[in-house]
Amino acid sequence: MGTEALLPLAGHLAYASFVIPAARIVYVETPKAACTTFKRLWHQLYPREVADDFYLMDQSSLAMNVHSRQLHACVSLHDLHQDMLDAVLHSQDWMRFAVVRNPYQRLFSCWRDKVYGHEPGFIRHQPALLAALASIVDPIDHFRAFSQWVLDRNSANHHWQPMNEWLCCDHISYTHLIKVESLAQQITPVLERLQIEWSQFKELEANQALMPLPQAPYYDDDLAARVYQYYRQDFALFDYDADAWQSVGRGPRFVPRDEWELPSYQSHHQTILQAIRSRNQVIALLNQKLSATLS
Repeated sequence: MGTEALLPLAGHLAYASFVIPAARIVYVETPKAACTTFKRLWHQLYPREVADDFYLMDQSSLAMNVHSRQLHACVSLHDLHQDMLDAVLHSQDWMRFAVVRNPYQRLFSCWRDKVYGHEPGFIRHQPALLAALASIVDPIDHFRAFSQWVLDRNSANHHWQPMNEWLCCDHISYTHLIKVESLAQQITPVLERLQIEWSQFKELEANQALMPLPQAPYYDDDLAARVYQYYRQDFALFDYDADAWQSVGRGPRFVPRDEWELPSYQSHHQTILQAIRSRNQVIALLNQKLSATLS
């Protein structure tokens, strides 16, 4: 497919791509794969002035306004003339990079950060999903039900859409596909082009998990097999192991299963979760009222 035919079929690239002519870099974001950190980087390097009353709806914090394209002076692939676009997508002088993530972990992260805590945008735009999960208390059962919902409906929400589709890998020849799991080692060529030190980039890390969940095995054999099948092209293209699900959900916030089963821990966890969900319900309601006013 020629360059001229790509963009009409990938309208999301007007939002998801960032072109840096001075460094000959084009970046395409991957939702739930360090995209907030990179958008903070582009905004720091190439900010755009906006009105003082600028406000991005459907986010739970003002810091997440960085996801608005209005805040970025970087042009997108859709803004380029044909000759420039051909050079950006095909020239060896240009670096074309994206960041990918273990599909098991990406799905888990989306559930934890967006669905389990009832982010305002999901309250407003995914009511059927949240209603289907409303009666489930145990977080492991909640995650598994969410995953089944996504797989059964072949849901195309960009937060969990297969990465190879979102990144248009059939049509964009990336020079660097960086793994979140190896970001510190693989990001060096990008930072060198931008003349930025790792320590400066590290300070931009954002959107860390808000809730310390019981990091027991959220996947089982059956769910892992289904998720692998659903994301099989991502696993193959980005070289992730089919057995990687066995380490998903384990990390610095690990809570042994026997501790999670203690009534005191569950009570504390539910209190925090309810506080977060209640806050997000208020934000979603205010967003709805603001949207009605602006329209």
